[in-house]
Amino acid sequence: MFFINNKDYKLPNKNIPKELKKYINDWFKDVVIDKKIGNALEQLFSEDNYIYGVHRTTNIEIADKIYEEGLILTGHNDSGAFSNEIDLDLNISFKQSFTNKEWDYAKFLRDILSSSNYKYALGNDVGYAMIVKISQDKVSLNNGESKIINNDILYNNGTNYILKPEYIVGKIEIDSGNIYESSNTEIKGIDLTNHKIK
Repeated sequence: MFFINNKDYKLPNKNIPKELKKYINDWFKDVVIDKKIGNALEQLFSEDNYIYGVHRTTNIEIADKIYEEGLILTGHNDSGAFSNEIDLDLNISFKQSFTNKEWDYAKFLRDILSSSNYKYALGNDVGYAMIVKISQDKVSLNNGESKIINNDILYNNGTNYILKPEYIVGKIEIDSGNIYESSNTEIKGIDLTNHKIK
């Protein structure tokens, strides 16, 4: 285990190749991650047959709306009939390679932590990582590029395609690259007050 800040969350890295562990030391040096939230994210990511991604925003009102109503897929507002050419990568960062789960998780966690740097977080160093989780029978991921297999993950509001809210499974507040306990942080299906499955 790699101890982030030597006291909080333990990042699993037993199976990460030695040549990649140096990146982990660089990425997570001096980072603080609340233990309950870190464990919950690790638990979420441990489920097989899913792809996980991150959408970043700097505004809590927008984050709340995405969490409750879904993610508008910008760049596809000329819509019309559904097309499997819709590119989720325009709005969601996917980093899984499916060759080493611990390495994929480290990249996923780094993406989450970068949310406070997104568009300079409007100068306040606080950002929000929206966690996307989609089963592999609905979206394929190959070399970091996503392709929609099943369009029932989307709906059209007449103007935009929207990723349905059930695929937005987390809202994580990031403060200056750290994850502290916060009332603005939620993960669907997990009680973060004691980290138990609801």
